[in-house]
Amino acid sequence: MGLAQAGIWIAVLVGPVLTAIVLHELAHGTVANLCGDPTAAEHGRLTLNPLRHLDPVGSVLVPGMLFAIAMWSGSTPFLFGWARPVPVAFHRLRRPRRDMVMVAIAGPATNLVLAMLSTAALATFPRGGTEGIVGQLLASSVVINCILAVFNMFPVPPLDGGRVLQALLPLQYARRLQAMEGVGMVVVVLVVLNTPLLEVLVRPLVSVMFQWAG
Repeated sequence: MGLAQAGIWIAVLVGPVLTAIVLHELAHGTVANLCGDPTAAEHGRLTLNPLRHLDPVGSVLVPGMLFAIAMWSGSTPFLFGWARPVPVAFHRLRRPRRDMVMVAIAGPATNLVLAMLSTAALATFPRGGTEGIVGQLLASSVVINCILAVFNMFPVPPLDGGRVLQALLPLQYARRLQAMEGVGMVVVVLVVLNTPLLEVLVRPLVSVMFQWAG
């Protein structure tokens, strides 16, 4: 991949990535606030300012490494990452176990909605419309939001899927799962970087979206 092509990739990725990350985290905080926990609002996280949501490792280092590896190897970049989790005090939720599920799925659900909206917009383009910059941005938004939705639903804390699983398990097992939180993200990153698991799970969803778009 040459420098010009890399520059185009970066330009096409930055907007959709920031939009996907910011709205994902904003959704968590908004639903928590509606369910009785104003912690995110108190920490200034109910905002569209991307700097309040970006994580140095998950939003910059890991995607940057994957992009650099793709440039070096000449392959198409397949990126993923994460943002700073919105703070949620589950004991402040009105019905903690039920509301925990609603707060957790709000982020991935938002990404799926963004992917579908991008797909619907892409469907208005003539065949081959992804060759233009707007078409590339929309196609990039579809892929990025599908990746974030699937990645965050892995059933490992502190990811959203882990939160959902904690809320559904009996209390004794939920506590054991919570004890994995310190190493959960490390395990997930190692699995994603060393296996095709994420790509295998994401590809069918992306294929459905692009088939819908024609």
